[in-house]
Amino acid sequence: MKKEKRKYSKKISPREQAFLSLLAIDREGAFSNLEIKKVLSRSLFSKPDMHLYTALVYGVLQNELYLDHQIKKMLKSRTSLDFKVRELLRIGAYQLLMMDRIPDYAVISETVDLCKKYCPRAKGFVNGVLRNMARQKQQLKNWSWSDYENSVQALSIRASVPREILDIFLQVFGTKKGVQILMQMNQPSPLTLRANRLKTSREKLIHLLEEDGIESEKTLLSQEGIRVENASVTELSGTQACQSGLFTIQDQGAMLIAETLDPKAGEQVLDMCAAPGGKTTYFAEMMENCGQIVARDLYPSRLKLIDAQAARLGVTIICTEIGDSTKLDAKDHGRYDRVLLDAPCSGLGIIRRKPEIRYRFNRKEQKALIQIQRKMLLNAADALKAGGTLVYSTCTVDPKENGEQVQWLTQNRKNMKIEMTRQISLLDDRCDGFYMAKLRKTAQD
Repeated sequence: MKKEKRKYSKKISPREQAFLSLLAIDREGAFSNLEIKKVLSRSLFSKPDMHLYTALVYGVLQNELYLDHQIKKMLKSRTSLDFKVRELLRIGAYQLLMMDRIPDYAVISETVDLCKKYCPRAKGFVNGVLRNMARQKQQLKNWSWSDYENSVQALSIRASVPREILDIFLQVFGTKKGVQILMQMNQPSPLTLRANRLKTSREKLIHLLEEDGIESEKTLLSQEGIRVENASVTELSGTQACQSGLFTIQDQGAMLIAETLDPKAGEQVLDMCAAPGGKTTYFAEMMENCGQIVARDLYPSRLKLIDAQAARLGVTIICTEIGDSTKLDAKDHGRYDRVLLDAPCSGLGIIRRKPEIRYRFNRKEQKALIQIQRKMLLNAADALKAGGTLVYSTCTVDPKENGEQVQWLTQNRKNMKIEMTRQISLLDDRCDGFYMAKLRKTAQD
């Protein structure tokens, strides 16, 4: 399949760049957050164009099933849409149905112009579909549950969540909470910071941010978390507080995982899948920069991210190592007081941040992932001293990767005892969807 050439210049419009980025995400498997970051770092968009580009990419991905459903209503027959034509129609439909500030004529004109460039034979078709949608816009927007075959279909389409994933959420959280979570899944994620207790306090950091005109408040669950309401990551990165290492940008749920491990000064800690290092550096802050943390990852480039974070925060007790956590060196057996296994997973708990995850979920791939998680869990248990603590965490909500894995570990390592488990969601002070389990090793093998 031929790839569209990526473009990153000031001459390209935000709509065209959104089209090319969506092709890269949907056809080439790019991740939305990395694609957007790459585009914004290389292009010369004005601030309004940056916002439009970002809104289009995330908006189309977050609402793909809903947009396809509405586009289908505009087709007179079971028309088979070319991939590029479908992507253009999604971009146009999103602007017509979900972005009130752009005039209909501008949406249609811009989309047809893009069609002339990338699939000229379809320009009349695209023009007709979008004009028809514009005429029926109010009717399409005024939906009710009775418009669908059943409530499950309605929820799947309105939240743009495939049925298989919808079923997992309803199973884990129950119908009432599950529906609440799914209907809020496409809202923006909050921006949260972790105060660096080696250099400041949460109260002092809130005051410093206020002096820079940044409104913030304490998070309800994490002891060091701060939620920011009126600033972007870019704006925060430019503050003196950031450059001085007074905080780290991190989701509150990730902070809770580190707080669950609760490492102490002077201990030996292993972070098995550490990059990019948010939890690793929090461990060091909790340990008062005293002891040793071994942070491992498969790729040197990712370890550099940990080293850079540690240097900015004033952390000196982290030792980064290239390592495959599906294997355990003899020197690691029974060595550590505490181990974190933040395992690779299906990522269903962070769909807000990476909306394309919902369309890539695959049970066959998940089965292979579960076997990797199990190898890592055995190694994590074996790396602990007697009396040591293991925290197993994921950013998914599927019990097959969470509770069932922890039960499997206790059956295969009889000396591992569960002390607590917790599944959080955006209903928990707007956190991402993290699972965490705390286990203690009662005796050495």
